[in-house]
Amino acid sequence: MKFISKIAIALFLTFSFFACSDNELTENISLTKEQAIKNLKDNLIDIKSKHSTSKNTSSRFPVDINGFVFEEEEKGQSLDNSIALLNSFGVTNQDIIEEFGSLENPDIITTALASSRIEEQSQLGYYVVDFETGYNYSTDSYVDLKGMNNTANSVVDCAMDALGIPAGLIVGSAKNLGRKALLKAARKLATRMLGWVGAGIAVYEFGDCMEWW
Repeated sequence: MKFISKIAIALFLTFSFFACSDNELTENISLTKEQAIKNLKDNLIDIKSKHSTSKNTSSRFPVDINGFVFEEEEKGQSLDNSIALLNSFGVTNQDIIEEFGSLENPDIITTALASSRIEEQSQLGYYVVDFETGYNYSTDSYVDLKGMNNTANSVVDCAMDALGIPAGLIVGSAKNLGRKALLKAARKLATRMLGWVGAGIAVYEFGDCMEWW
């Protein structure tokens, strides 16, 4: 009887492990890119607003002029919204785990913000080009940086720079951001290894550039 009970427990634990693994790898495919981008933006604005409101009344929300600290619950909310945004671009949870090691890495948030910025500018007809490598995130190709620097139509993009990708905008016939280009941005941001403090600063500076607050 004890032997049977042990088998039952082992089977239950095995089932629970695989169920959790399946849930972790289940993508949110119900949202459009536009809705996913809006959800993350609203989420971060809400966090910033809550921190600002509490700044003078409580030390519960540590705030700095250059950023803010994510509370534990806020980390989960922001990660969920960021993962959903990446899913809407065709990036799977397995892709995210392979790039960042888990679904709890704060660099996932900055990657989602970079994706939203590249998509926004692509829709407006601008290329987003990496000043360090010459990679064009909007077309999945490379450009001549020397020629770009001599182009009057190129401007530095403060939003991407805030996230750790020195990039510029060039007028061009851009297309929608592709999965390959998005993963390339993820790899670049993953090398920064910001941690939650660094992510808070990057998010603050990104939102400030975007005039979210």
